[in-house]
Amino acid sequence: MNRYDSEGLSYEMEENRELVQFILNTYREVIAEKENEWTMPVHISYAL
Repeated sequence: MNRYDSEGLSYEMEENRELVQFILNTYREVIAEKENEWTMPVHISYAL
């Protein structure tokens, strides 16, 4: 199962009975993700 919000800035998927959620920036890069708790990626690259 995969779900997007209407603006395409959040996403969730269920795989092997585990739900994973993501928050994306306007470049569609993951800026936070949640399995058990929200975590931030170590680095984010931006398109120039």
